[in-house]
Amino acid sequence: MAENSSRTILTIEDDVDIRRLIVTVLSKEGYRVLEADNGLKGIQLASSESVDLILLDYNMPGMDGPAVAAELKGSEKTAQILILMLTARGSKEDKISGLEAGVDEYLTKPIAGKELLARIRAMLRLKDKNELIVRLEKERHEAWLGLARDVQGRLLPRGLEFPPGTDCAVRYQPCEMIGGDLYLHFSPRWNHHYFVLGDVQSHGASAAFLMATARAYLRASLERTELSLSSFLNHVSQLVSKDKETLKPLPMVAFYFDFGQHLLRYSNAGHAPALIFRAHQGKCLVLEPTGSALGTNPAENYEESKLRLFRGDLLVSFTDGLLGSAGQEEYTKGIGRLQRFVSPLLGQPAENIVDAIFSEWKEIVETMPRDDLTLFALRIVRGPLENPEGALLVYQ
Repeated sequence: MAENSSRTILTIEDDVDIRRLIVTVLSKEGYRVLEADNGLKGIQLASSESVDLILLDYNMPGMDGPAVAAELKGSEKTAQILILMLTARGSKEDKISGLEAGVDEYLTKPIAGKELLARIRAMLRLKDKNELIVRLEKERHEAWLGLARDVQGRLLPRGLEFPPGTDCAVRYQPCEMIGGDLYLHFSPRWNHHYFVLGDVQSHGASAAFLMATARAYLRASLERTELSLSSFLNHVSQLVSKDKETLKPLPMVAFYFDFGQHLLRYSNAGHAPALIFRAHQGKCLVLEPTGSALGTNPAENYEESKLRLFRGDLLVSFTDGLLGSAGQEEYTKGIGRLQRFVSPLLGQPAENIVDAIFSEWKEIVETMPRDDLTLFALRIVRGPLENPEGALLVYQ
């Protein structure tokens, strides 16, 4: 009986004599017993107290048993409470109506104390077993997530080592414990750097392993030889298209920095646009997609564009999690708002700019469908200057 003291049973019964009998029998066995003489009071008690099991009368004035059961099972707060319906009506139709309302078990009146206790013990044992299964499944899922998170943590670069004269920062925020965004930094030789940002279309544990597959394709392609971005994306697109059972089309933007020549080459495969803020011109260039997501059309040849980098320039690249999947008009407004927000921040450290964007966009992002968010910013601290007419002035 000692173990019963931790159990709370609620009896919802309008007949005072039957209710007293139930309270007497259960109290002697050590159960904590709550009483309600109608359905509405019973629902209120079940919602405010920690209840393990409800003894529910079928026939009551106002709300009958099936109506009360339907209300309890329809509420997230009380849906898991076991319901044992007590009824003098044992017809098949009555049982069906109760079961459809969410009743877990039936007991026909008149009530025999030993049978009532045996039925309650059986139901509580089943409840304990189900809770154990749920707990073990949760632990198994958490262990799986832990493994996936460890895999993902090992795959994402721990730090970005760009050359002196640059200032960069990256922030990754999955919408769940694990996300599907990926980024890769690779330097084939001094002053030459690739940076790739992509969006594996998945979340949770599966996203980590899909990301690992996509990253393996990227790394293998980059390390084969020093490719042009067009060749690189064409090669990865063919690999993704051949692996449709594993990967969906993969939006990706790739940058190749030649800091010795102060050049940026880029190619955008169906990814969110990147922004280049020209500090000395006071304008912003929007680097729109130059092709569809990788794997959409394996025969597609991705275009590569290039531009000069000047001192004070800021590159901002991000995944769709920043602006969401709104229509084109709303997306364009989002790009404009981002430009207006970042422009006054030019000259600040890249880390500060990334933090400011995350802070400003936090409330907006939380109102949109959940998606991973990665944000990359790179500033040119030392390099050639450009006057408003575009002429090269001085290199420092």
